[in-house]
Amino acid sequence: MKRTAFALILLASSAISAQPPSPATPPAAPVPRGAAAPASVYEVYQGCEKPASTYARTVTVDPKAGDTLEALFSAKKVLAGDHLILLPGDHGAILAKEVAAGAWIWLDFQPGATAKSITLKNISKILITGAEITSPTGKLFFASAPAHDIVLADSQLYGARDSKNWSAAEWLAAPNAIQADNVKNVSILRNAITNVRFGISASSRQPDVEGSRMNVLIKNNLLKGVSGDFIRPIGGNMAVIGNKGIDGYLSAADGDGNHDDFIQMFALPLTAVYDNVLIEGNYFCETTDVNRKFNADYQGISCFDGTYTNVTIRGNTVLASAYWGIAMYGGKHILIERNTVLSIRPRGDRKLRIAFMPMKRGAKGEDQTARDNVANVFLGFAAPAATSNNIAVPPADASTAFVEFNLSGSAFDLHPKKGGALDGKHAGALQSD
Repeated sequence: MKRTAFALILLASSAISAQPPSPATPPAAPVPRGAAAPASVYEVYQGCEKPASTYARTVTVDPKAGDTLEALFSAKKVLAGDHLILLPGDHGAILAKEVAAGAWIWLDFQPGATAKSITLKNISKILITGAEITSPTGKLFFASAPAHDIVLADSQLYGARDSKNWSAAEWLAAPNAIQADNVKNVSILRNAITNVRFGISASSRQPDVEGSRMNVLIKNNLLKGVSGDFIRPIGGNMAVIGNKGIDGYLSAADGDGNHDDFIQMFALPLTAVYDNVLIEGNYFCETTDVNRKFNADYQGISCFDGTYTNVTIRGNTVLASAYWGIAMYGGKHILIERNTVLSIRPRGDRKLRIAFMPMKRGAKGEDQTARDNVANVFLGFAAPAATSNNIAVPPADASTAFVEFNLSGSAFDLHPKKGGALDGKHAGALQSD
């Protein structure tokens, strides 16, 4: 076991931009000093508490004047209900900890305010917006229990601005972007993540169903240039919605022993059972340049180890080159519908699959349904899986089935082509009318 509503048109681009990309949804203009936080734009998992719209006091932190957030937290001068305005400059490695429980705290990064990392410990109800977090190694954003009720939004996290000359060793040593370890009530919104090892991970360490309900929302993030897994929802009560992942790096031939996936579910420990996961409207393209260095063979959305129940995988697009586009090994009450899963670097028998498979320990899944999907191949759809209107499009037929499917130019418009095999079939992530 290894461990560690976009328009679906992807035009050719360079391997990695010289500048970190903008968030998938641009953040609002910086909030004026002392103003109320626009709480309505900070979604949380259903039933969780939203960030406050007003704050008890405003504190300005100016690194050019010698102020440091680290010192304020260490001296216990940060109070519940504070709106902390971080002025331009390097705020270093920030450890936010040990604030008495109470009202929300807002770390409000102004343009030009940067941090090397943000670590949250023993703190609750914290909103972080507009952060620019960069370091060549380590963890850019890390939260661990007993931290809880966290919102990270409209921020940039990257290992370097430019990775075009990186070696395989530099990709392997790149920082991990966002990790929430055994932390509940977390919302990760509209962040831009670039040139990192692993992207976003939210993981439970609880073996029982109720204890592992993390209440995590991962929505509308852009991840570009990742050498490990893009997103890992490891726990129950997870929603992964509208995220975009492009350009994965490093294969086993490059010295990378990780089994790379766009979205990977697995259990910690393996005997754990996780319940209630939604994976909807996400887009993944393994590479925007099939000829570039360090292309990798990615899986799409997968669960190979551990038991997940009540999982919906809907309206996602996966363009990759390994075998498993969407794969559920075991699992109960699983719905896979209206997804498009296609190989973009076909060779030999490498055709991207949607599959229901028995668990590695032999247990079969229960109450599994797949309908209205498009893939190169479908596997394991015998009883007990219920299936309907799943349409296989071999790699050789993709150019006639979709409006545009240009492998050499890395240009894709996955609406069904008029008169093609998918026209009027109402299958796939972009169904015809």
